[in-house]
Amino acid sequence: MRVLHLIDSLQRGGAEQAAVHLSNALLSRGHQVVLCATRRGGALESECTAEVVLLGKRSALDLGAHRRLHEILASRRIEVVHAHSTSLLSARLALIGLPTPALIWHDHFGDLASGRRRWPLRLLRRRVDAAIAASRELAEWDRAQLGLTADWLPNAVPRPPAQPPLDLDGSPGKRLVCVANFRPQKDHQTLLAGLAPLLLEDPELRLFLVGRGGRESTRGQVEKQIADLDLAAQVVLLGERDDVARILSACDIGLLGSRSEGMPLTLVEYGWAELAVLATEVGQCRELLAQQRGWLVPPGDPGALETKLRELLADPGEQRRRARALHDHVRSHFDLGQVAKRLEEIYAEARTARCRAVASRPVDAG
Repeated sequence: MRVLHLIDSLQRGGAEQAAVHLSNALLSRGHQVVLCATRRGGALESECTAEVVLLGKRSALDLGAHRRLHEILASRRIEVVHAHSTSLLSARLALIGLPTPALIWHDHFGDLASGRRRWPLRLLRRRVDAAIAASRELAEWDRAQLGLTADWLPNAVPRPPAQPPLDLDGSPGKRLVCVANFRPQKDHQTLLAGLAPLLLEDPELRLFLVGRGGRESTRGQVEKQIADLDLAAQVVLLGERDDVARILSACDIGLLGSRSEGMPLTLVEYGWAELAVLATEVGQCRELLAQQRGWLVPPGDPGALETKLRELLADPGEQRRRARALHDHVRSHFDLGQVAKRLEEIYAEARTARCRAVASRPVDAG
């Protein structure tokens, strides 16, 4: 199958990683795959084994970029366009005059609480042949608000190859890590507020923050909070990294304090690394950490986070037991090969639906 994955950028993030992982998996299964970033490249370019194309789109209605994408689709005879998140608009415009490629929309939006405008998506859905959601909650939203029947596809992460742990400051059993880009949704401030009493009580504890900023970066606020709490010696900002697996291998406890989520890839990465995990009870975090595979706290509640983390730190044996349980669950339920196989089935069904639509409407269906 000739497939083009479409994403806004290749900077490190959940949707971007999913696009790279799925592209690599499909390529390994014998498909012809192009990964196209509409706006810019990024750190994930080096991790993609499929062909990467950068359009350099400057605005939503950059006609030159849409024309280039249209030419790629036509010249490569692309059969399936897999548009991730907001790249749906670019896909829709580029497909004008090309009625035969099937269009898949992959909904990664985790922040449902902030609301999103329905009418643009309702307009764009008319050309969508199949929809995929990154969580069951999103699948339900797409059905109720857009009339789309979306398949829930787990965010699978390939098992990282064996590598030596990174040499990090701190003592074994005392290293905590949070992998999350600095955005309001990730709520680093509440995480720090909950951890501060524990860090101040135990000078050996270390917290490593991994992630980049962006247009809505909260990194400056987090840096100020660290300084105000006098935690600069214990909280380390590592920035965006390409050695996350080695960082996790050196740590003991994985944290995620988000206000909202879909199905976060970060928790799957924690699972592969066999970390004890504490996360907020949002999105599918609860499902992933159910049956004592981790610890959950309400979002935006530093007191609850502090209490639960004290419980966790006081019982290393329970840490190891739950970490192993999460690892086993990730291995059996988030296998990238299984996800890629289901994706092939979705593509085949969408292509059949597209062929029927074109056959029933001899005029341009683009």
